[in-house]
Amino acid sequence: MRLREIGALFLMLLVIMAVLSIPLWWDFASPYIFRLPRYITGIINDIKGFIDIVLKSL
Repeated sequence: MRLREIGALFLMLLVIMAVLSIPLWWDFASPYIFRLPRYITGIINDIKGFIDIVLKSL
């Protein structure tokens, strides 16, 4: 039980450090983050297209 508490505390410390470091890397990462929904939509459309091709061939 003690090991879980130490692990949870360590994990919370890592999360806090990551949240506090956002201003350091936000300028670099923001173009990629804002492009992510369009990228995911493209992947979904490709999967739908592949499924349509497979269904038409059957």
